[in-house]
Amino acid sequence: MHVADKLDVLAAGARYDLACACGGGSHRVRGPLGRWVYPAVLPTSESMRLLKVLLSNSCSRNCLYCPQRRGRDFQRLSFKPAELAATYMEMFGAGAVTGLFLSSTITETAEAGMEDLLKTAELLRGAQLSLM
Repeated sequence: MHVADKLDVLAAGARYDLACACGGGSHRVRGPLGRWVYPAVLPTSESMRLLKVLLSNSCSRNCLYCPQRRGRDFQRLSFKPAELAATYMEMFGAGAVTGLFLSSTITETAEAGMEDLLKTAELLRGAQLSLM
């Protein structure tokens, strides 16, 4: 599957995470690359544009309150850490986003899911440092 298609599905799945939920109304806006971007207000009153996306929507748990639960019938997708890091850096380089809100489901085990999140963060940190 093409990365842009994964991004569409996994960014839509992240809408259930409540980051950026303060204030009234919907704060989502379409970014210059056509992906969902959320503005976040910093303590300095400046704002930044966050790409809000799931690393995976393939959950091994079946928590009835969760829209990503195992028992629901919908397309299951996952990014590899390097794939999502490269996608984010492309959007960052184009000026479409200035931050990332990354979440995920519990794919196999909680530890395996956290390992993928950390790997993604490490790749992004290395990429950011190389820009300095």
